[in-house]
Amino acid sequence: MYTSDTDKNTPRAPESRKSADKKRSRAAGSIAFRYTAAAAAVAVIGLVYELFSHGVWSPFMGFGFMVPLVLGALPNFFIWLTGAKEPGPAAENVYACGVVTLTAGCLLKGVLEIFGTTNHLIKIYPVAGVLLTVAGAILYLAEKKKAEV
Repeated sequence: MYTSDTDKNTPRAPESRKSADKKRSRAAGSIAFRYTAAAAAVAVIGLVYELFSHGVWSPFMGFGFMVPLVLGALPNFFIWLTGAKEPGPAAENVYACGVVTLTAGCLLKGVLEIFGTTNHLIKIYPVAGVLLTVAGAILYLAEKKKAEV
């Protein structure tokens, strides 16, 4: 929809500002719910895999669901509760890639432990996951600081 420059300079009514905060909260709540669903899916995958692993257990497979729950759902739930500024698409996507990388690394490490083998390339997952997660958090903080100025 086309808006003129004069429309951008008009002050917003308090009702519209409240509705913008509600949209932001709903979006963060929706993202938190998706991370919770992903954590549940990872938990089910871990349980099923270990059910058929002939009694061999791996903490990486068993507790892999904690990564999306703690790093994904909790921060977004906090944003939803407090009404803090929602991350932009770049920060959100980079952070999500970090969470997915860490989760995939946990599951792969669990599979390799249950199978009884090792691989030196598995060391790249925690490094890449932490770097992506930290980069996403830094982007979020930069966006937040830029919005405050």
